Amino acid sequence: MVKEECRKEKVSFEELRIGSRRGEIPRVRSETAERLIRELGMSLAGVARLLGVATSAISKILQRIAEERWE
Repeated sequence: MVKEECRKEKVSFEELRIGSRRGEIPRVRSETAERLIRELGMSLAGVARLLGVATSAISKILQRIAEERWE
């Protein structure tokens, strides 16, 4: 699923994994993290390892998404 999202968004999987914040990478990471958790039921720690960021970063991503939806 992650590599599929990267291909669709024309983003390198390696860039996504090293925690890059260049261009579209943060948006793709956020959308991918949300899908992995909601659709596949992955844990925050598992998604964080897969995407190359800290567990707290995934938690903040989900928090930000929730806040945006309530506005």
